Amino acid sequence: MKTAPKIQILILLALVILPGSARAQSTAFTYNGRLILNGVPVGGPYEMRFALYDAVTGGAVVGSPLTNSTVNVTNGLFSTRIDFGAGIFTGPPRWLEIAVRPGGAGAQTVLTPRQEVTSSPYAVRAQTAGSVAAGTVVANQLNTGGVAPTPGQFLSYDGGNLFWSDSGAAAASIWLTNGNSAYYNSGNVGIGTSTPTHRLSLSGGPSWTANGWIGSMELPNGSALAWQANAAGQRFGMGHANTGFYLFRTASNPGTTGSAALYDFVVNDEGNVGLGINAPATGYRLDVNGSTLLRAANGSTQFGAPNGEMGMSLTPNAGNRADLRFDGSVLKLVASTGVVPPSAANGLAITTAGNVGIGTTAPIAKLHVVQSAAGPALHAEGNATQARDKGGFVKAMAYIDPYLPDGQRVVRCYNSQRAGNLASTAPCGITVEKLGPGRYIINFGFDVRDRFISVTPSNTPVFVSAVVGNTVEDANLAAVIVTNIKDEDRDVEFNIFVF
Repeated sequence: MKTAPKIQILILLALVILPGSARAQSTAFTYNGRLILNGVPVGGPYEMRFALYDAVTGGAVVGSPLTNSTVNVTNGLFSTRIDFGAGIFTGPPRWLEIAVRPGGAGAQTVLTPRQEVTSSPYAVRAQTAGSVAAGTVVANQLNTGGVAPTPGQFLSYDGGNLFWSDSGAAAASIWLTNGNSAYYNSGNVGIGTSTPTHRLSLSGGPSWTANGWIGSMELPNGSALAWQANAAGQRFGMGHANTGFYLFRTASNPGTTGSAALYDFVVNDEGNVGLGINAPATGYRLDVNGSTLLRAANGSTQFGAPNGEMGMSLTPNAGNRADLRFDGSVLKLVASTGVVPPSAANGLAITTAGNVGIGTTAPIAKLHVVQSAAGPALHAEGNATQARDKGGFVKAMAYIDPYLPDGQRVVRCYNSQRAGNLASTAPCGITVEKLGPGRYIINFGFDVRDRFISVTPSNTPVFVSAVVGNTVEDANLAAVIVTNIKDEDRDVEFNIFVF
């Protein structure tokens, strides 16, 4: 190597790097060497410049050149302190390039080859490790063979090494993750048992379930899950006892017989379902304790206690209401406008004695009809007939006075079986046509061919006859011709009955 012309040629014969010590409080290290010129150790003050590279030749400078202006060399030996700062010795290999000149005079002579920095300077990394207690540990500060973790991995230790592991049973955790969700596919899970026999096995329950009562029956301390809903002590649970599967609740912390605890839902071992009852009755798929509401598209049906009686109510969306009610003595089928309970008089009643009442809930006969002001008690449409050997009702009756003008001859009447405007044109819809003295046509408005007809004169002892449509003038089968056969030229008042 050559120096400036006014100094001698320096030849590096030997350069020895001795182990230096690192101070924990800084990144500096001590460099020891030996400088020889033409086989003779040199002495005196020397200026030395140090630069750090990432390769033995060429490469890039990773440590800015440092110049130590006065390094004393004695018999070829020297020692100097070098500090490239933090973040230089991070693991990859480094090479130190040295340039010297005597007493600061002349040009620097670069010594070759570059000197590899051995392990001693890497003691500065202990400073980084020492700062962990006061800072945050990041993944690249852990010695895991230079492998970075992937999301979801955790740090494991096998007794000698640290390594990154995937979550799973084989990696000391039975739970697996899928995004923010955790799951387990390797076996059964037990709550209250260490030997689960199903995917989820329950055994035992919260301690308070052993002290709750439903009437005289204690809540089972069997396989149960339970929770307290709020600070007031309301509690809920689900589980299985010897009665079946159940959901239960308590108004407060149960502990004594008679506490407000109830099975809200039970499925017993027979497959029967109970709502609001401890043990569903045998033979019934559904046993409900309390009123029940069924909603349909066009209204609702309520089973319970309509009007304080046992039965059901039908309430369509369009309004109005109908009830089927039983008070223990009388069965009532009633209906009314509005949604209030229908009156007992608005329908049909059947007593336990077998009597039927219409318009009354206290019938005194097999059929007891109470007429209302709205119309007749009975109304039969069509040609109603009755066996001749049976008692029956009067189908129609009238008192006829032929001395009165037309339209007034029907003085009193009952049940013409006509309706609407026809019934309003004459009393009861019955009309009288006078054919002549002592001869009349009575029109009842319904077929009277298969009826019993009785004519009784009033006040005058005469004989009269009644036949159905036996003249050419009257072929109407709803009419009766009445004739005074004793004195055909004489009018007479009479009563006529149709059975």
